[in-house]
Amino acid sequence: MSYEDTNRFTEDDIEAAIGIYNDSYCTFPRDDIGKVTGLQMPVNKRNYRKRAVHLGRARAVQQFDDPEGSWRNKNGRPKGSGTAKDKVKQFRSDYPEASKAECNRVTGLDPKTIRKWWD
Repeated sequence: MSYEDTNRFTEDDIEAAIGIYNDSYCTFPRDDIGKVTGLQMPVNKRNYRKRAVHLGRARAVQQFDDPEGSWRNKNGRPKGSGTAKDKVKQFRSDYPEASKAECNRVTGLDPKTIRKWWD
């Protein structure tokens, strides 16, 4: 964290930070964080343009770089990839005694998705 050996970030610093962690700080205003810590947290101003102008410029560059739009997937999801429901159903038929955790390891699906389609 610094060029000097006397001012290094230590495990004690980590323990102290964890000790004062509070979920309510997630919504602590940026300006207040700056006042308390002395660290500046500038807002991303998109080069001080409004969102519509900024995105308009970005889309113009995108159109210039790729006029045919070949980077876009205009056909949607590839055929044959199957849905998560189908993957869970197939896993259950292949491994009737397997657990949800095993299904997660084999299929790579999110555990919430597996729970959704398990029964």
